[in-house]
Amino acid sequence: MTSFFMALLNESFNKVQKFNTYTIVYKGLNIISLSQIFVFEHSLGRLISGGFFSKLKIVSLDNYLKAIISFFYLFRKNSNKKIEYLFINDVYNQSMISNMRDVSKSFADGFVEIVCDKRILQKDSVFLFKFFTPLNYFKELFKLFEVNKSDIKEIKKLSTEFKIHPFLLIMNIIESIFIINCIEGFFRKYKSIKSITLNSDAHKVSRAFVLYARTKNIKTKVIQHGSTVLEYGYLPVLADTIFTWGSISNDWFLTRGTSKNQLKITGTPKTDRMIKYDIINKDITEVKDILLVINPIGNTNVEKVLEIIKTSGLHNKYNLKIKLHPGSIDNKEQVEKYFLNTQAKIYKKENIHELIMDSDIVITTTSTVGNEAIAFYKPLIQLEISEINVQMEYNEFNCSHSIKNSYSLDNLLDNLELLNSKKTNYENFITEYFYKLDGGSAFRIINGII
Repeated sequence: MTSFFMALLNESFNKVQKFNTYTIVYKGLNIISLSQIFVFEHSLGRLISGGFFSKLKIVSLDNYLKAIISFFYLFRKNSNKKIEYLFINDVYNQSMISNMRDVSKSFADGFVEIVCDKRILQKDSVFLFKFFTPLNYFKELFKLFEVNKSDIKEIKKLSTEFKIHPFLLIMNIIESIFIINCIEGFFRKYKSIKSITLNSDAHKVSRAFVLYARTKNIKTKVIQHGSTVLEYGYLPVLADTIFTWGSISNDWFLTRGTSKNQLKITGTPKTDRMIKYDIINKDITEVKDILLVINPIGNTNVEKVLEIIKTSGLHNKYNLKIKLHPGSIDNKEQVEKYFLNTQAKIYKKENIHELIMDSDIVITTTSTVGNEAIAFYKPLIQLEISEINVQMEYNEFNCSHSIKNSYSLDNLLDNLELLNSKKTNYENFITEYFYKLDGGSAFRIINGII
């Protein structure tokens, strides 16, 4: 590794390690660890957005709203059969959801799926919040007045270390107690669960399930949900097993302290759908269609990306397609501010593989889509933003063109020979990164679960 990359690794990884040294024990669980995503996204400014729902997330009230909405579904009939396999879709991210459901659909009636958002509810889903027991919850809240001095000291130290107001941290901890209350209610009904599969074990609900499962000796498996970009979204791996995409991902986790026994290479279900496409490794002879992928890298950085694209005038010269992030934070308002009244087309839920296949080149920052663009043998352009100190794996394989401004972007798009030049490095990257693009990743994960 280069010294530059090692410095980046040490900085971000050390922050995750530092966070996980803080401890507040609640019912045998380190409840402060459930706030990891919240604390890091707050410190990076990723929670700041103009939407009402995002404002609720800042003060940790969003799950209460979801719970209120779920009350309208309390009387939905769910299977009362003996259930052994639990799948959790707790994050509103279409890519993660479809990944999980490609696996869970093979379990017929022998599983239950937990969801936390009406937008992803389907016929056989169960709302986590329907298991809420108010009496127990308010009893636990009353106990907060008995918090000892060491817990208060931990909160103060953590808020200072990560520059987050103690009130916001306390609100998030209270929300965690609410989540644990719902999980306890779930297991009072579903007593035969022997295996839990998750999209993440860093996000709050999933991590709470993993920690609770340890107390019940229930096995937990996590599916790698995206490109290993930010340590706080993946580490530490608390599940018994993580199904990784390939040798590059495995090395990433090993380098950051994950046990070899926790890692199992399977590939990712999202690439299983690629086998239906007629993918050909051929040079482009003309640029007509450009796909711009927006990643929630903070409002300020998204503005910089949009400014580069707008200044280059790509929406006037080419068929510009802009793909919003599939999660709840998608920067839609910012994109519309720049491109709503232009010829550019804005997409949210559309199939990303269809969009890549129908494009000549792909432009992104630090998105998983960059890896998939390479798998489709499309020229990849990565916009460099100085505030984003992230090294993507395809950078190390010299598979992308790095661009810092609109002038460089315009020059590159006019040079077809240069655009095509990086594709000679694709084959090696695909083999190392995706393991096998044979359509069998979901099957390998299913075997790992069973």
